[in-house]
Amino acid sequence: AQASAAPARSLPHPGPGGGQSGCGPRAVLRGLEVMEGADADARWHALDASLSRLRERLHGEVYERLEAWFEHAIGRKDLRTACVVCAHLALLFENVRPSELDTRAMQWLLSSQVFLTHNFEWDAEAPLTAAAPRPSPRPSPKGTPAQTREAGAQAESAEAAAKRAAARQLRIPQSQLFDLWQRHRHALLRALGGRETRGARAEARSAVMAHVVRVVACSSPRTNDAHEALGPWREMRGERNVGRFVLGDEASALSARSAPGSALSAASAASA
Repeated sequence: AQASAAPARSLPHPGPGGGQSGCGPRAVLRGLEVMEGADADARWHALDASLSRLRERLHGEVYERLEAWFEHAIGRKDLRTACVVCAHLALLFENVRPSELDTRAMQWLLSSQVFLTHNFEWDAEAPLTAAAPRPSPRPSPKGTPAQTREAGAQAESAEAAAKRAAARQLRIPQSQLFDLWQRHRHALLRALGGRETRGARAEARSAVMAHVVRVVACSSPRTNDAHEALGPWREMRGERNVGRFVLGDEASALSARSAPGSALSAASAASA
């Protein structure tokens, strides 16, 4: 976006307590006035270079540290920590453009969604009904000791609730993760390719899917093990199977089972 040095066109101000600021569409953005003048191009190039250095560090040093932490948490079977780290690995690629979706970005954008779906308890949606207030303890005829025990039980209950709430925290707003995955969904589908994809693109797709299997199976995401030898991944056939990928052998088996004259096809026809 370009900042304009022209005076902002004023809009009718509603007065005290109103909802309009009085700024028009050509309002000057505070902080971007340094981009005006004869040396504006040089300043823009310097800003772009700084952005490139920051992204290089995020996708280099920070990425390697987070991946090592994730592997360590998985090795200790610490799913709570693994969920937090996995969410931050996805956050590294939040602002990646569709043209910049490489294998690493696709691997963690997909792996993070599948891993957190399986291992994290989402609570972003508010409950349909409000919880009933806890009644205050009634005075005991025996006096203070019973009231003290009740107060201690309430304190322990509150502490347990606080621990459960802390365990549900990802240190990232859950809505931000939902938005991240949804914004990249279409670009990921195009990058993974369709049924007729061949060559390097098909190899990249298989690498992405093998990475998802390793992460969900709580294996090391940086180890090339038996998951790499599972074979090529292909998109399932059928109008409603866009974006559904299976191993090549499974795809062939599913196609054979759904072919005309097969048992599955006959069962489908009988139930129709």
